[in-house]
Parts: sequence; structure tokens; C-alpha cells
Amino acid sequence: MLKRLMCVTMMMSLLVSSFAFAAPVKKGGLKNNKKKATKTVKKSAPAKKSPVKIAPATSALDTDNEYSVADVREDMNKAIAELKGQVDSVKKDNSDAKVSGEIRFAWTKNVANTTTKNNFDISRAYLTVKKNLAGGAMARVTLDVSRISPTTNSPQTLFDYIKYAYVDIPVNVPASLQVIPFSMTAKLGLQHNMWIDWADKAWENAWIMKQFDDNESIMSSADFGIGATGKFTVPSLPEIEYHATLLNGSGYKAQETDSAKDLGLRLNTTLYQDDVVGKVIAGGYVNSKAGIFNSGSTNTKQAGVLFALENEQYGKVYAEYMKGTKINGYSIGGFIYPSKEIAPIALVARYDNYDPDNTVSSSNDRVRSLIGAIYEYSKDVKLALDLQTYKSGSSAEQKTAYLHSVVYF
Repeated sequence: MLKRLMCVTMMMSLLVSSFAFAAPVKKGGLKNNKKKATKTVKKSAPAKKSPVKIAPATSALDTDNEYSVADVREDMNKAIAELKGQVDSVKKDNSDAKVSGEIRFAWTKNVANTTTKNNFDISRAYLTVKKNLAGGAMARVTLDVSRISPTTNSPQTLFDYIKYAYVDIPVNVPASLQVIPFSMTAKLGLQHNMWIDWADKAWENAWIMKQFDDNESIMSSADFGIGATGKFTVPSLPEIEYHATLLNGSGYKAQETDSAKDLGLRLNTTLYQDDVVGKVIAGGYVNSKAGIFNSGSTNTKQAGVLFALENEQYGKVYAEYMKGTKINGYSIGGFIYPSKEIAPIALVARYDNYDPDNTVSSSNDRVRSLIGAIYEYSKDVKLALDLQTYKSGSSAEQKTAYLHSVVYF
């Protein structure tokens, strides 16, 4: 009970004190038992408000400068714009991956041979992804589609596999170390053969008939290894392109089984060019199969040359010759436009002759021919109606009619 009484007493004292401090001051001053107060209490002047100082979003706090709301808004907009630019840069880095593809479709009808064939089929289908990387590098992956080799009581179904999977890395060599000016890009992975891809561009119609060296399996169009591409200049000569490779040698369809490697080099250039004649292209290659790190494998060599005349108005013709260990052959072909202004139709023809073993006295040459017409529906869609023949040694000649089509996307 005593404790409660003491608490109440203290609370009352605090209330009285607060009222005493809050009591208004009379004009006459405070009264005293003996005399009046000689001083009066003056009202305090209101304190001046200082402007609020706000540091901008992108600046350090500066107590000597004052920022208005407009200044803050401007700095915030700058910061937002900078952040947006960084986001757009990231989006650009992720969006420059390019996807492309190619579909080759054909109708085939055997005209004169022992086997009757009449069918529609997809001969090849490619899907390619290319992505630019930091430092100027570029990565590429290409999926290919073809048919599995037939086995007993099994359908010859289509299946996909990797045709190319490599990275291009620019190699910057200081000018002071270059005997002659040149550029270089290193290639690592499953990549192009140094010759077939380039020669294919001279022919331009692999969707109708594969390039000569590829068609006769002289070398594989792709293989595992390393390579280098670029250009160099020699005084008084046109610019020369080069492509050097060090590959397994067994091709993209087979795994390496020994330590032997193939060493190849291609050089090509434009010999002449004007608006009337067009462009004269020349290229050549040397290739040593199992040429280094030879582990009991047979060392074979090949060399070849190709010349092409290209005119955008009239078409293109080319001639290729190759010779190697126990082999030799040549290919002549091209296409012409009768009248490109009237109709986008080209007449195409080609003749191949290949000897797979020139040490044999009897003739075993493989002879192929093609004649037909190409209709360019658009730059992405082409159709061809053609007749192809094939004869190996003394066997009967085979004749096959095709309706080819190719779609690029």
C-alpha cells in the first residue's frame, strides 16, 4: 500500500511540474512576494530553415553545393540511362547468335540400270549456330543429317550427327615481327577440310552433285584437328588467301585409331577482275595423308589446282585437276544463264573422270556426267531437273533422273 501511495505522489509531482513549465507568461511579468520582476520574458524568434542538401545519384556528397529537385532528377535520369545501356549491351551479346540451315530434297528415278528406283528423299539437312565471342572469337556448331547404313531387317533411317564444331580465334602478330604483312585466325575443333569447302564454292551446286574430291572420297570434307586461315601480301602480286590444317586424317565420321596426322595447305587468289569479263580465280593445294607422326600408316600425298571464271550476268565455269599417290583425275563444269533478265534459269553441266588406281593396266576409271537446268525461285529456294550418268570400269553405265531442290534459311 505504501509503495502505491509513493508512486501516485511522484506522478502528481510530474504533472504539476509540466503544467508549471507550460503556463503562459503574463504581460505584467511574474509576481513575487516582495517585488515585481524587473525583466520580461521575450518570445524566441523562429529558427531559419536551411535548405536540404541531397547528393546526386552519381556524385559524391558535397556539403559546399546545394542541389535542387531538378538536379536530383537529372542525375537519376543519367544513372537510369547508363544502366539501360549496360542492359542493352548484355542483350546484344546474347542475341548475336545466328541460326541458319539448309535442306536438300530430291526425287530420284533410275532410267537405265539393273535396279529400279523411284522415290522422294532428303539427301542432307544442316542446322548451324554461330556465336560471336569476346575478343573477336567465333564459335560454330553444325548438325548434319543423313541415312544410317542399312543392316539386315533394319530400316535405313535418317539420323543427325555433328559435322562442324569449332572456334575461330584471331591471332594478332605485331607488325614488327611480320616479314610480310599477313593476318591469321586459328581454328580449333571439328572443322573444314582446307580444300573441299573452298572448291565447293567454285562449283556452287553441291546440292545437285558433291564437289569432285568429296564425291570420290579422296579426302574428307571435315575432320578433327587445328588449322589457320588468313591472308598475306607479296609485292607485285594480288592478295593471297591461305588455309593450313593439321588433322586426324580419318574424317568426321570416324574416331582416330593411330598417331598419324594429315598436313594440308591451300593457297588461292583472284588473278583478274573487271566489270566486263568478271573474276578469274585460281587455287591450289598440297596434302600429305599420315604425313607426320606416322605410326605404321601408309603415307600418301595429293596435290591439285583449280581455275574458275565467274560472271554475275552470264554464270560460271571451272576446271580442276588433281594427282596423288596412285590416283589422278579431273573435273570440268559450270552453269550459264541464257537470259537472266527474262527468266532466272541456268543451264548446268559437269564431267568428272577419276582413276582410283593408276598402277592397274586395265581401265578402272570412274566417269560421271551431269546435265540439267536450275530454276532460281528466290535466293533461298532453288530447283533443278537433271540427268546424271555413272560408269566404273567395264560395268554398265547407270543413268538417273533427278528433281533436286535446296532451301536456305
